[in-house]
Amino acid sequence: MIYISKNLDETLQIVKKFLNSINGEGKATTVAFYGDLGSGKTTFIQFLAKEMGIEESATSPTFVIQKTYEVPLKPSGLGQEKKFDKLVHIDAYRLESGGELSHLRFEETLSEPNTLICIEWPFNVEGVIPENSLKVECKFIDENTRTYEFGN
Repeated sequence: MIYISKNLDETLQIVKKFLNSINGEGKATTVAFYGDLGSGKTTFIQFLAKEMGIEESATSPTFVIQKTYEVPLKPSGLGQEKKFDKLVHIDAYRLESGGELSHLRFEETLSEPNTLICIEWPFNVEGVIPENSLKVECKFIDENTRTYEFGN
């Protein structure tokens, strides 16, 4: 299904639907975010962090590649139950292969239970992303409008 957002409030509602639709089932869940620059990938992940109760500002990890956020024991998100203990945000824009993620202990992160792993620019590291990863396709329509499509 394709969701259309014409403002940040609508994006937040889409994020809530997405978060409600995923189930960590005690293992790491990987989400690959596809889309051009300015298509809303980072904004979506920032809203995910906020909805999970993470109070720290979830900025893009373009230069550090990966940022990890602990989810509070009692999330302050709007009505969300705690599904994950940790959010790992990876920006693979500057990477040339999946092997470069090994320096960040990516294999260990994949085995950590209750971890939500969000990867921007996943085509740069396709060889190491699990086949069962969820996918979010983000598209820029105009200055205010984005579309989000969820899939496997």
